[in-house]
Amino acid sequence: MHLYKCYSIKIFVEMKNYILLITILVFSNAMFAQTGPGGVGETNGTSVLALWLDANRITLSNGSNVTTWTDLSGSSNTATAVSGNEPVFITNALNGMPTVRFTASNTDYLRVSDDPTLRPNRITVFVVGSYSNASSNYAPFVIKTNNFQNWDQGYGIARNNNTNEVLGFVSDWNSHFVNSTLAYNTPTIMTMIYNQSNVNLRFNESSQGTDNYNTAIDNTTNFLYLGISPNGTTGNGTGVQNPLNGDIYEVIIFRRDVNEAERIIIHNYLAAKYNRSLSSNDIFDEDNSGNGDFDYDVAGIGRITASTMIDDAQGSGILRILNPQNLNNNEFLFWGHNNGLLDADEKTDVPSGVYARFLRVWRVSERNTTNTADVDVGNIDMRFDLNGIGSITASDLRLLIDTDNDGIFSDETPISGATNLGGGIYEFSNVPGGSGGIQNNTRFTLGTINAHLTPLPIQLLYFNAILDEESKIKLDWQTAFELNNDYFSIERSNNGTDWELVTTIVGAGNSNSTLSYSTTDNSPYNGVSYYRLKQTDFNGKSEYSMVQTVEIIKSKITKIRAFPNPTNSQITINGLAGDLYNIKIFNKLGQDVSDYTTINYVDKFNYNIDLSNLPKGMYYIKSSTAATSIFKN
Repeated sequence: MHLYKCYSIKIFVEMKNYILLITILVFSNAMFAQTGPGGVGETNGTSVLALWLDANRITLSNGSNVTTWTDLSGSSNTATAVSGNEPVFITNALNGMPTVRFTASNTDYLRVSDDPTLRPNRITVFVVGSYSNASSNYAPFVIKTNNFQNWDQGYGIARNNNTNEVLGFVSDWNSHFVNSTLAYNTPTIMTMIYNQSNVNLRFNESSQGTDNYNTAIDNTTNFLYLGISPNGTTGNGTGVQNPLNGDIYEVIIFRRDVNEAERIIIHNYLAAKYNRSLSSNDIFDEDNSGNGDFDYDVAGIGRITASTMIDDAQGSGILRILNPQNLNNNEFLFWGHNNGLLDADEKTDVPSGVYARFLRVWRVSERNTTNTADVDVGNIDMRFDLNGIGSITASDLRLLIDTDNDGIFSDETPISGATNLGGGIYEFSNVPGGSGGIQNNTRFTLGTINAHLTPLPIQLLYFNAILDEESKIKLDWQTAFELNNDYFSIERSNNGTDWELVTTIVGAGNSNSTLSYSTTDNSPYNGVSYYRLKQTDFNGKSEYSMVQTVEIIKSKITKIRAFPNPTNSQITINGLAGDLYNIKIFNKLGQDVSDYTTINYVDKFNYNIDLSNLPKGMYYIKSSTAATSIFKN
């Protein structure tokens, strides 16, 4: 989607001519969306976004060592570990989000190789993190400096000393810094901004003070470190000084000072994601209750003044909002979604004439900076990036807005008129604001009037691999509906890498009803086996299911069964007593969501599990020796 290159080049010039700056901002907003955190900055590697590390994008199991933390900015500033000093990935650490945990006794740390993008004259650093009461003095969250003894170059956000203080500094930690107390074990959004006039440190948007300094940063060519300081006065050092005891959830670095509108947007994005309260400008509350139902991929547009605003943003989600017609000073529009699947699987709560709608629903907060009054930013344009979803006819798409805010779409009037902009991008232009349109607290989603011409993805409800009484593997699956489905293939592997065909099953072609399929592997491997389902369309396009794992030991499988499957809320887990030890529930991303369920012992062969608090979707039930999958309706 990112077809344009001019935005980041123009912004990074940091214009000294005010009129030229305004011209470039208007031009850039007309060209493309901002896909950085909260919708600030681009992720194409040429914008002022220099580094973006998000623990939620790490795909590891709980307790795994983190060897690589990929940079999302497009600048290839990926953080890597030194063998033997890897921090640990912890799932579901804060508001369902994971973290990277650093242990001082292990001298855990990550480092990023030097790059010109990390040596700016002005800078903004955001860190979401916390330290424990066992942290050593001067332990950094993020630091780029030349000398652990002095920190007399570069910049950083680090613990100061044993009075549990945190400081943000540039060039010289002892001269150009702001220092403030931060409680132990308290995840906090820490922000350091340097604009060649002042160093400013903020905790959860609250300013902790400023320090005057009007010179370019005295930069260093050292590594940028997470969780440790460089060891030595010259060169890159070995990185084993002042280790951190604590967590780092997210790190964002811009190679300039962000403006006030940008800062507010990023802080609201982080506050929603990690369920932090901001001391001011706490604008995004998607339903005025703080329950966090719509806090995924939060992004926003807003304006402080005519020269300090963002009126075109997308963030990390598929939705871009731009061209507000009545965006005034101190007004913002934020949006986030419920993390529902991008599947048109909901066919009951739809208006007349609409076949189905997305399970994903968005909600907005349209407020001023004091969050004391609803505002109306006017009509807007909305663009959906539907790349990879399937063959789409723009005239079949419908925008569904819950104008009466009752949580129901079936009583609304669909909005038609989507335009195909190419590249999988579809736009609804001039979407009304205010009453009858997008306004504070409004929900909205996307629907289709014709699933055969415009399918939102075909959904596989579940795929199971279970041993039967004859030591054969029974494979069964269920589809919600099918479009141009030629056939299914069952594939297996004994190492998870090399796959072979077990059998093929003819698909239904086109179907609007739930269909069930089953087959049997009569000669399974002894030991661990992996099974996956491949679905192939008439045009040759194919996709795979999640992999199912079974284990046969001396002709007996270590297994558990879950029923009913699918389920609305309650399931029963059945198996041998030895296979029901340490039951955990994981979502499709591999995140442990057990804390959001209730697991009750029935007897040594059965457990009941309440899944009511989990959203719809596929989940994996795992014990110490076995696993199975279930689908929650």
